[in-house]
Formats: sequence, structure tokens, C-alpha cells
Amino acid sequence: MEDRPVKQTDVLVGAIGIVAILAAGFLITGCEEGDPDRWLTVSPAEVVLQGGSNTVTFTANASSNSGVNFSSPIEWTMSTPRLGAFVGGAGNSIIYARTVQNGINVITAEDPYGAQGSAVVTQR
Repeated sequence: MEDRPVKQTDVLVGAIGIVAILAAGFLITGCEEGDPDRWLTVSPAEVVLQGGSNTVTFTANASSNSGVNFSSPIEWTMSTPRLGAFVGGAGNSIIYARTVQNGINVITAEDPYGAQGSAVVTQR
């Protein structure tokens, strides 16, 4: 094999090849955040609370096409904090207590990978 000087085009072709390999590796492995193959369901999905001291326990259940059933911690949020508060819970469950105000509150659970599920509370 004959030694020859390295040309600028040789370096450029080599760099393009390395970038292409890295890009292909990223596309093949993907990114788990916001994975469309993961989802959460919240139960009960809908509830009506009447009166001033009602509570309900919501449970998030994770599922995926790859068989993963649960991923913690679950982050719980609500659309209208003046209508209620989270007063307890652990793991994949949360206890919601309503205030005396009436309205609709959407309770959302989110796992660390961005999968979300929601439930609706109607307060009368």
C-alpha cells in the first residue's frame, strides 16, 4: 500500500460519514420523552362532586406498547386551583378535595417520560 498525503476532501468525507452514523444511531434508538407508544389513563375519568366537603381519589395507570405498566413519579396538576386541592395520596394515586366553589376542574397526571392522562371534575 502506498503512502499518500491526506487531502482536505478525505477529511471532509470522513467527517460526513461519522455524522451520518451518529444521526442514524439517534434515529434508530429514538427518544423516550413524549413517546407516543406510552400513555396514562386516570380513573375515574369523570366525577361529579356536590356539596362543600367532597373528596375523590384519582389513580393513574400507565401503559405502553412495549409492556411497561407504570413509571413514577407521577406529577399531578389541576386546571383551576381555586376549585380544589390535593390533600393526600402516594405513588400513582392522589386525593382531590373540592372547595365550596362550583365549576369544572381538569386533573392531569404526567409521568417522567411525558405521557399524560386527564380526568374531569364537575362541581355543583
